Amino acid sequence: MAKSSGAPVFSFNGKRIIFVDTAKAKYEKLIKRLEKDGMVCEVVVDPAQFQNRLREESFDLCFLNLLIAGMGPSELISSVRLSTKNKDMKIVILTKQVHRLNIKNAISAGANDFIVDPFDEDSVYHRIHYHIIPKRIIDLDELHDDGGGMPVEFMRLLLEANETLSHASKEKEQGALYQVLCRCASTLKSNRTSLIIVDSISNSGLVLASSDDGKFVDFPISLTKYPEIIHVMNTGNFVCVEDVAQSSLTSQISAKVKDIPIGSIMVFPVLFRNDVVGVLAIRRPEATELPESSALRAIQAFANTLAAYSSIRALLRKIYKEFSKEA
Repeated sequence: MAKSSGAPVFSFNGKRIIFVDTAKAKYEKLIKRLEKDGMVCEVVVDPAQFQNRLREESFDLCFLNLLIAGMGPSELISSVRLSTKNKDMKIVILTKQVHRLNIKNAISAGANDFIVDPFDEDSVYHRIHYHIIPKRIIDLDELHDDGGGMPVEFMRLLLEANETLSHASKEKEQGALYQVLCRCASTLKSNRTSLIIVDSISNSGLVLASSDDGKFVDFPISLTKYPEIIHVMNTGNFVCVEDVAQSSLTSQISAKVKDIPIGSIMVFPVLFRNDVVGVLAIRRPEATELPESSALRAIQAFANTLAAYSSIRALLRKIYKEFSKEA
């Protein structure tokens, strides 16, 4: 359902960020950019002091180096989550330990994001903005049947997707994928629905297909300016920005992608054997309210219908990259 975009634009003015790290100098340029946007930034280098600051002041986001304190990552994150004055504060972890299990453990302990050190300043800048803007984040495992059953149009979408993909020959797989994305876009009144495989460690992705252009195939993208995709990859949660115009960060997306109007964004994880191998990104031309629970469950089922195809492509891409390194 479309909604009015008359709400005031979200502002970053006065949002408080605390950086907890012994290496203060590496944040200087980043902090200047954030302060230019109106944010209030503070760096704490003393491990004994940072939790006191969290109790004293209400911070909107804590950027935390896991090496700051002499305790395990899960224990440290849980301790920060319990001691903070603002219980809705976002926690972004910085670490040199790059492993999918580390990410899962950090998220389970209460972190909101996981960033590899050394970090890309531009990527961190956008991810900090992303975590502060208004959005809906939903753990799809916690969605319950709202009692109305699955809407007929979504039942048809799932049936047609399964039939189309299962009957497509090897030579016609790409056309079948484009066809089912177009069907999904039509059902959701989307002007761009894309299937993207993602390598969150290298912050890169590959758009396998997109509903608005049948020739848009295997297009490489950098995820630096797509923090919503990285977030979905790291957490496995669904993210919805119902009105991109309400935030200076997401409104930039609409401004840059001038060939297609963007009013709202939904990003679903594509799950294969419990691992997130990619995302289904749905953009709609107007600000749009969150669909009902039964519709969200159906869209997630549709995303997972694409999972086997996505997983094979991701595996082939990984093999090709390793082969290129060897060669």
